[in-house]
Amino acid sequence: MNINITNRATSEFLDWLTVHGANVIFVPFGYGSTPERFFDNDLIVAKELRENMKNANRLSVIDVEYKPEEILSVFRFFDILIGMRSHPIIFSIMMGVPTIAIIYDTKNSRVTEKGKTRNCFRISTSDLNIDTLKIIASIAPKFLSPKGGR
Repeated sequence: MNINITNRATSEFLDWLTVHGANVIFVPFGYGSTPERFFDNDLIVAKELRENMKNANRLSVIDVEYKPEEILSVFRFFDILIGMRSHPIIFSIMMGVPTIAIIYDTKNSRVTEKGKTRNCFRISTSDLNIDTLKIIASIAPKFLSPKGGR
């Protein structure tokens, strides 16, 4: 997976979402990192995404490390989650939030296997580009049920 291409496509997609009225919140799940593994620190990734966005001021970032149960409680306010890390995908599914899971490894693939989850749309990183993301964002609400009972 080419991180630079992925981040550019993601930044462009976040801009597109904000132009279409979405409130975008970046929820980090990885905080520890080394210089060689910058992608393990989601705050570094958020900073890079912001630097590549035209509407960077419309991207909110949770920049405090909360306990898992505190972060889980935030998920009930989401209309949809677009995630790549396993734990946000799991939290989203647990809270009944419609989920677009970006699959980059077998762990995420297994978590989101058809029949195991409802309200989850999967996309492989090999298919990840701005046009695919726009199509998914446009059609996903028709196929993913809105969360209920929260």
